[in-house]
Amino acid sequence: MNALRLLEPQWLLLLAVIPLLAALAVYQHRKRQADLALFSEREGGQVLGVGRIVMISVPAFLMVLALARPAWNPVPKAVAEQGRDMIFLLDVSRSMLAEDARPYRLEAAKAAIEQLADKPGSDRFGLAVFAGVTSILSPVTSDRLFFSNRLTGVSTDSVLQGGTNIQDALLTVLNKMVDRESAVRSLDLVLISDGEDLGDQPEQALQLLNQLGVRLLVIGLGDSQTGARIPLRQGEGWTLNQGEEHWSRMNDQWLKRLAAGADQGIYFPVGTDWLDLALIIDQLGVVWPGEQRAGAEVLEYTEGYPWLLYMALIWMSGLIMSRQWRGAGVGAFLFILLLSFNSEVEASQSESEFAPHQLELLAVALVDDKRYQEASDIYRQIVQKAEEQQLVVTANYNLATTLILAAESLDAARLVEMGTETDLAEAMQEGLEPELFYQEARRLLQHVLVFAPDHLSARQNLEWLVWQEQLRQSPPDPQMRDQPSDEPPEEQEGEDKPDQKKQESRDSSQRDKKDTPQEMEPSDDESDGRNRQHSFEQLQWPSPSASAEEVMEQARQRESLQQRQRQRSKIPVEQDW
Repeated sequence: MNALRLLEPQWLLLLAVIPLLAALAVYQHRKRQADLALFSEREGGQVLGVGRIVMISVPAFLMVLALARPAWNPVPKAVAEQGRDMIFLLDVSRSMLAEDARPYRLEAAKAAIEQLADKPGSDRFGLAVFAGVTSILSPVTSDRLFFSNRLTGVSTDSVLQGGTNIQDALLTVLNKMVDRESAVRSLDLVLISDGEDLGDQPEQALQLLNQLGVRLLVIGLGDSQTGARIPLRQGEGWTLNQGEEHWSRMNDQWLKRLAAGADQGIYFPVGTDWLDLALIIDQLGVVWPGEQRAGAEVLEYTEGYPWLLYMALIWMSGLIMSRQWRGAGVGAFLFILLLSFNSEVEASQSESEFAPHQLELLAVALVDDKRYQEASDIYRQIVQKAEEQQLVVTANYNLATTLILAAESLDAARLVEMGTETDLAEAMQEGLEPELFYQEARRLLQHVLVFAPDHLSARQNLEWLVWQEQLRQSPPDPQMRDQPSDEPPEEQEGEDKPDQKKQESRDSSQRDKKDTPQEMEPSDDESDGRNRQHSFEQLQWPSPSASAEEVMEQARQRESLQQRQRQRSKIPVEQDW
């Protein structure tokens, strides 16, 4: 296992060039001496002998050997992968042949899945189709070629019995394709259907789905208003129902209720628009992150090329110090120095590529730019790579704050939503409910308080999230809507007035700063840029950009805007006819 080997032996072919260069140098030297003899009676200068040729060739040999990358002592190392497991449950009933989605519903779904499978990454895919019965075509696998071959053969003839049995489809997938022993934490079940004739709500299947913690993504295809006709198998004419042409419509309400029945469910009414699954999955990464799992195992070697470059540098330094070699050695010396410098820079960059404080600065900049999805991805990287518990606590708190801001921005966007046209972007905005962001933020804040019970900012933000959830579940009395009030319900025990919470938030922020260890306090030179730069070596509570007080202020502003809109809608409009 400790034997020496060359990682890139093809560079050894350059060794054949060294004798040619040496012969060319001898030829040029002798020609120059002969030319000098024509104009001078003195003998030529020093003869370029074997020793001098060796002096030139040694650094060249060392450089070529360094390019070949000699290595030894291989150590197995597992490469971590960030990915998700997705099972596609595809409706292959006859209604999926309707041509309101181009070219038709089933083919549009297959093209979207194929596009996602062709995307580079470490995601794993499984495939099942259903109509009257369910057929599993591919287990969850990372073999993209096998998955694509199975997907290509999908048609309405993939199952023998017609109809649409969603209960059997969900139970079959959950019982036969979900590995319960491995405790997969990021398994997504993607159901693509038009929702027609799916029957009653599959309560038993949803109960098992919630028990396993599987996340349900429902995608609706087809026109929900007019619909489209279903062609006959022979290709001529249309399917008849009681003597009339049957128009298949997407059952939007049924699919929405199905997604709502899952603890972690989202519905995307794509309709007749282009289905971009890759875009949808990227958007879901904000609230449904992938799983960090061990990937392939690689061998990590101890490499010797830096030592060879240093030897070549020392050798060329000796040649440069000699007067007769100074001109010839400067160029080679600079070249070797550049190689060694680049190798050191690359090594230092690889070591500091995932430095937590650098990632933190990048995440804060993304939050300031309202790019919450990218910021949440970076905070999750920090959580995965941080080795100290305090860093993990801070990153989780920052991630929760980012998700709260993302939910607030989504709420604000919906308040000003205009128009009735539905495209994919609006469908995605409708599917990504703010409650999903709030749920993930609550989970993260609870995790923070487990490891840091004295984290007052996390406690206050969690209390605010719980209060907001109670307000959404228990709307105020209609008679009280016209009375603007920012106070939480009085019957909720243990809750403070907003003014009191605001004051306590301000006081707690000061207490947090006092409780922070002195060695972690920012210096005077750094205090001016504390809103722009955050370092894990100088923890600040709260960070990066929102405290409980600020989040509550945003909520009050949003509530005031909603109240003004409700009051405006109740004012009678006098029309002059």
